[in-house]
Parts: sequence; C-alpha cells; structure tokens
Amino acid sequence: LQDLLPAELRSDAAPEPDWDFETERDRFIRYAQRREFGPSTASLVKAAEERDIPWLRLNQYSLVQFGQGRYQHRIQATTTGRTSNIAVELAGDKEETNGILRDLGLPVPKQDLVRGKRDAVRAAERIGYPVVLKPLSGNHGRGVSINLRTAEEVETAFEKAREHGSTIIVESYIEGFDHRLLVVNGRLVAAAKRVPGHVVGDGENTIERLVAIVNEDPRRGVGHEKVLTRLEFDHQAERLLAKLGYDKETVPAKGEFVYLRSTANLSTGGTAIDVTDVIHPDNREMAIRAIRAIDLDIGGVDFLTRDITESYRQAGGGICEVNAGPGFRMHVAPSEGTPRDVAGPVIDMLFPPDKPSRIAIAAVTGTN
Repeated sequence: LQDLLPAELRSDAAPEPDWDFETERDRFIRYAQRREFGPSTASLVKAAEERDIPWLRLNQYSLVQFGQGRYQHRIQATTTGRTSNIAVELAGDKEETNGILRDLGLPVPKQDLVRGKRDAVRAAERIGYPVVLKPLSGNHGRGVSINLRTAEEVETAFEKAREHGSTIIVESYIEGFDHRLLVVNGRLVAAAKRVPGHVVGDGENTIERLVAIVNEDPRRGVGHEKVLTRLEFDHQAERLLAKLGYDKETVPAKGEFVYLRSTANLSTGGTAIDVTDVIHPDNREMAIRAIRAIDLDIGGVDFLTRDITESYRQAGGGICEVNAGPGFRMHVAPSEGTPRDVAGPVIDMLFPPDKPSRIAIAAVTGTN
C-alpha cells in the first residue's frame, strides 16, 4: 500500500513543519475517493450482484463492464453504453435544452446567453429581476447564483460564473423548492426535494459554530465520502450572509434557518427528502416527456415548484436543467424518507430478466 501512495502521503516521509492533520486527512480521503466507487456506481454494482450478473472494473474510476462476451454492457457512473452522445451534448447545453423543452410546451424559464458583464446586466433588465446566473456548461451547482435583484449583484455573480465557463446564462428566477426527478428507461423511478446547505439557529451559538456542529454529524464527510457532504464557507456563503446583514459571528435566533448555499446540490452540503410517493401525475409525466425529448436512457430533471404534490399547470414552476449521468446518492440514501432502488431499473434495462448475461467459459489446466 505504501508504494501506491504519493510520496507526501507515505508514513515513512517526515512531515513538514507546517503539516496540518485535518488538511492532510481530507487530502487522503479525497485520494481514496478517487479510487473507490462513487455512490451511483456502487449501487449499480450491488444491483448486478443481486441478479447474479458478473461485473468487471475496467479502470481506476467508474468504468465498469457488466456481463460477459457479446452480452456485456458498460457503464461510466450512470452513463451507459446505450446513452446517446448527442443526448449528453444536448443536456450539457442549457440553452439548447431550454429551447427544445419550450417548443414542446413544457415549463422553462426565460433565458439569454451573454459573454460580457454589461450584457449580463442588460439581459437581466430585459428578462426582469430577479434572475439567475450560471455557466452554459456546468454541473454540481458550480458558478450558479440565484435570486439576483440588482445590477451590482449580477456583475458579481457574472465574475463567479466566468470561473467555470466563458458563456453565461441569464434566466428568470423561479420561486419554489428544488426537486430532482429521476427517469430511467422512460419511467420515473424516484423524486427528491433538495434543500440547500443551511444551519438552524439556537439563540446561543454563532453561525460558524453551528456549521461545526452540523459537520459533526457522522453522516457528513468530504465530497462523496458519505451520505451527506460537509458544509463549507465560500464566496456564496458570505454573499448570502451579507444579504441578511450577517457574518460568521452572528448568533441567529432560535429556530431561524440560515442558508449558506443558493443551490441545493448534495455536493455542496445540501440535503434530500424523498417525495416519490406524493409527486403529482402531471409532474411525473412532465419529467418523462423532458427526458424523452432529450433522448436520454437515464436522466435527471431539476424542477422548481412550491409544491410537488400540485400540478405544474396550477402551481407553476419550471425546469431549470436536464442532467445526463444524474447522481443516485440522494435517492439511494436520502436524508429523510424512503430509500429508493434506482439502480435496479437500470440493470433490468440492460439485462431484462429473460436475457442472458454470461457466456460459456472453458479453462484448461495441467502441467507442462
């Protein structure tokens, strides 16, 4: 094992004078994470094993072969060998996706593409405040700023979005809770309400201390190490606190929710509540139509609405993104609610019950 580690992580290497245990521990965790299956891939491997389907890891990451010989199928995380490359490109292009869904009459926000700060402000004024800024090709909520209400906020958000891409989307802000609707093989298999990373005041502790208390939860870890990800302070957290007139040393009132993220991604400390059993049939059909329009075999729809139990036709709301290769973590291990077997339908899609997964193998052994 020592030989596999980078020199600076080996136990026989003398630590530097500024060596810090917590920093090095997190580095080691991330190093290990890069070499273990993520939650999505691990759930697919488990589902295959339950069906007695053989599997083989093809690299150090998430490329896995299920089945043997001519019956084999490959996956990379939740992208399969059947996933259309054109569909993945479309899902990654938020402008194209928005146009396709809008032409189908599905609910989407107004949108403009910009490359300059002044253009972003003009687009925001044309669309109407409040607005959202995000990179054209992005994921995990990186570079996304929401509920921007002034030109100054748009300019600041533009600089942050530019760190993740040269082309920026300005779109109308839709009020509501963030939901991820997962569609596999033309069927909605799970829905989760996602809550941005936050702390709840107790009237005694500062926000900085409340973050530390939240991070003591054994379910929280670094990156995808555990079911939940640790909360961290960054520009977005500081901006949201500043909007409230708060900082790290503020002591929020008992029961007050203080959000440190504007987006609800689990990778930035968000939590997930399973709502599969209560989603309105219209919203279910809307998600299926959206994924079918992009032509994904496995896809996630990010849908904003104030109440997922009401039809989008009455409650309003909108689709802000369609995701190829959606993460399964929020569904297989939600913070609240029933865990869902979302990997099973994927394996059943690749290997229907009446289809073989193995080939005959003969081994010849003996002496020379």
